[in-house]
Amino acid sequence: MICRTRENRVLLALKRCILRPLRSRFVGDEKLVAAVGAFVAALGALPLLRLSLPASSDGLFHLYRAWELARLWDSGVFLPRWAPDFYFGYGYPIFLYTPSLPYLFVDLVHSFGLTWPGAFRVILALGLPCAALATYPLARALLSRPAAFTASVAYALVPYHLVNLYGRSDLAEYLAALWFPLIIWSFVLLAQGRDWRAFMALAASTAGLLLTHNLSVVMFAPLPMALFLALLIVRLQSGIRTGAKRPAASLVAIVTGAVLIGLGLSAFFWLPAFTERSSAQFARLLQSYGYSAHFVDARALLSRDPIQQYPPVFSFAQGFGYQFGLWQSVAVAGSIAAVVVLWQRLAVIQRLV
Repeated sequence: MICRTRENRVLLALKRCILRPLRSRFVGDEKLVAAVGAFVAALGALPLLRLSLPASSDGLFHLYRAWELARLWDSGVFLPRWAPDFYFGYGYPIFLYTPSLPYLFVDLVHSFGLTWPGAFRVILALGLPCAALATYPLARALLSRPAAFTASVAYALVPYHLVNLYGRSDLAEYLAALWFPLIIWSFVLLAQGRDWRAFMALAASTAGLLLTHNLSVVMFAPLPMALFLALLIVRLQSGIRTGAKRPAASLVAIVTGAVLIGLGLSAFFWLPAFTERSSAQFARLLQSYGYSAHFVDARALLSRDPIQQYPPVFSFAQGFGYQFGLWQSVAVAGSIAAVVVLWQRLAVIQRLV
């Protein structure tokens, strides 16, 4: 009994002196919470420590592009369109329509002495914690600290993101996911009437996404457009009730200005890509690739496994490699149901509008 009493006293003293201060610091320090979330997300990159390169469908193509871009930069070509070493030395206009920002990151890491595969793996590994860090400010602007922590980790480790990391190693699309939460976060801050930093964040994030993966721009654009329209409607309704219409007009002007600056910062890439499309013969590409044959049904898209399975993404694979995880589906469905049922009570909606 005496020993057990002493053990209880020791545990109580340990809880008071160590665990409680750590807990209060974790809950109260935003930077610490975000850093812990990034660390947890980085655990998803541990397999890269023992892999030379993931056995992916696209990884080597992106590694070749990084090497080619570095060679062109060494030759003094800083805005290349033509890759002279591709296709057995005949050349290929890959940089005419493929942004080069992701490959610059690989080249930067390689300049510190790492091998090309090593530099490529470093950028792949950094993508997970950076995704968590990019998501935390958005989630924290709307949710509590524990919920924001959970959201940041969940976004970084979502099944499709891991497929892009290990199954495809599609560096451009993989890194494009970093810009999505930053753009939405900028919209939220601007809707809340925040300062010029939100304006600059939206401009920089828009340019960053355009310079990372152009197809992600097309896929992602409807979401911020719908959010902007919803915020605008709420502002107009508020202005009608209060008799003030200037807040809605100012929101339009600020968002439009930030997006235009982002377009201007990235115009050196997308403007030639748009005006010189005929040089790449896109019409023949679209004729040979029948996109309508690649649609999948819900049974293939939605996973029913409690522990997510990751079949290969190659064409000879038996399963479909791009699945929506079971718990991800449950979380999305539950969130939609909660918003519908608790619309009037949710503090998140009040913070947003």
